[in-house]
Amino acid sequence: MERLAGSFRVFSGILVLFNLIVFFLPVSCFMQQNYPTHNMYQADFIRAVFSGRIYWAGDSVPSLSSELSPAGICIIVFGMLLPLILVFAAGIWQMIGGRHPVGGSIIIFAVLVLYIIMAASIGILWPEPGLDQEYSRGFACPLHLVCSGCASVTAIISLICLPRKKVVKRETVYEEKIQQPPNRYQILSEAAGKNQGQQAVMEASGPNPRGVMVGLSGIYAGAEIPLTDGEYIKLGRVTDNDLVFSGQKRVSRNHCQIMWSAAKRMYTVFDFSTNGIFLDGSETRLTKNTALDIKPGSILAIGDRTNTFRLD
Repeated sequence: MERLAGSFRVFSGILVLFNLIVFFLPVSCFMQQNYPTHNMYQADFIRAVFSGRIYWAGDSVPSLSSELSPAGICIIVFGMLLPLILVFAAGIWQMIGGRHPVGGSIIIFAVLVLYIIMAASIGILWPEPGLDQEYSRGFACPLHLVCSGCASVTAIISLICLPRKKVVKRETVYEEKIQQPPNRYQILSEAAGKNQGQQAVMEASGPNPRGVMVGLSGIYAGAEIPLTDGEYIKLGRVTDNDLVFSGQKRVSRNHCQIMWSAAKRMYTVFDFSTNGIFLDGSETRLTKNTALDIKPGSILAIGDRTNTFRLD
């Protein structure tokens, strides 16, 4: 489906770029009896913006000019010049592709709307016809609508063919993160939490003691994170941390590291964060960028009171 969406996206870019060719076709026609038809091109109207007048004179057509009104200037700028720029941008965007395919489609829809406005209101640019004189739309007007309309349809099809991203609830993401191998993190159920907590204390005081972080509040509430001697874990918002705090604004991208030392029976905390780490309910944060030894039984607040852990 993704390849099909890419094919339709490129096709829509090619179609919208055809408007660059149509730009050089007649957009208005001036006809007078006994004289050949005099064609006007969008480039002629754009040049008229700078002179303030439109000249309808040809080699074999009586000289005729009309003064541009503010409404006429708007038609030229927004119906001819601006679509020309957007056509180029949309075509390149759709053909090259990118991380945001919707953007090119929106520009194509805008081009279609602007060409509809131009085709419907181009008569404002025409002076009052004289005897045996007549003005009409040239080939450019309907061809612009055809190219832009087909490009819009294919752009819509490309968006429909895009594979849909699965929306995963935040709680599910946290649970999956906690259950990833290796199984370092265990969720304590209400029934088994007390027994597992007692077992953790026995292991921590045995011949080969280990550290245990227990989540008290926040997204890791109820989680038990065992640490072996010399092992450290990283906490932060970015996904390469061991404990990821997605959506927690008070937690830094790389907030801190916590290590367990069996020889000292102490935890060592390295704080790299902006909002800090708070120990045992204190209002004073730990010293930043400094290794601090913390005794078991302490409670750490990561950034604020939302996410707290007990170091057993």
